[in-house]
Amino acid sequence: MPYIGNTPALDYISFAVQNFTVTAGTTVYTLDYSVSNENDIALYINSVAQRPGSSFAYSATGTTLTLTSATLATDTMYAVFIGRAVQTVTPAAGSVTNTMLSPSVITGQTAETSIAGADSVLIYDDSASALRKMTKTNLFSGVAVNAPAFFAYPTSNQNFLNNTGTKIVYDQELFDTASCYDPTTNYRFTPNVAGYYHVTASINFSANTTQTRFITIYKNGSGINGQAITQATGPNYINVMTSVLVQMNGTTDYLEAFANQNSGSTLNSGVGSPAYADIFFFGFLARTN
Repeated sequence: MPYIGNTPALDYISFAVQNFTVTAGTTVYTLDYSVSNENDIALYINSVAQRPGSSFAYSATGTTLTLTSATLATDTMYAVFIGRAVQTVTPAAGSVTNTMLSPSVITGQTAETSIAGADSVLIYDDSASALRKMTKTNLFSGVAVNAPAFFAYPTSNQNFLNNTGTKIVYDQELFDTASCYDPTTNYRFTPNVAGYYHVTASINFSANTTQTRFITIYKNGSGINGQAITQATGPNYINVMTSVLVQMNGTTDYLEAFANQNSGSTLNSGVGSPAYADIFFFGFLARTN
């Protein structure tokens, strides 16, 4: 067989070779390429390999080659720059396999649970037959993924004065995908993505004599959709609910829920078990603009 061991890896690189013009009595020559030390080159004089090292045949640093013995006029000398690639050949299409890639090509080797809008993901461009990168923001631009989305509910009863519109305090979140709902101060939903949102609000009122209970969804401080129920007798608590599909600009628009009643006295809301079963406020992105 022509060789022992693995096939020499000569397909993608070759080594730089420098042939010197030798002059008699010379110990210092200039290299074509800078090197760290003499071990970066293999030096041959009269086709005989020389031992590297200042105590032996030669030393080298930068582009300076220093011989321990001066050359003769009849000498021939050349150097091989070990490991220096002077030609790069593009691998054939489809020739790079998984086993050729380092395990560290993908940092961490673990799946991400979430990515920021400015993070890039790889996609395959079918028209160009090429991989391309795109930010998460651009990737999902124009694609409705039902987010932002939230679901909030109250943790305690709330009093509602007669004929007085009162904002409903939904102070606990079951989920809030983009932290767009405020459960502590304003109890409002301010989405950060423009589009059409499906929103539903619900309230329970304690029963009384003949009364009408109202619930209304407000956009930017004005009512946009509501529901009313009038009932003289009934269960201990009576539920009223409303839903709306509303367009939001994704920056300054916000939504709230208000309730009202005309029983002639103060009524309170009930909190069931679980609390979010009967009184809730939720919404999600139905589609982008």
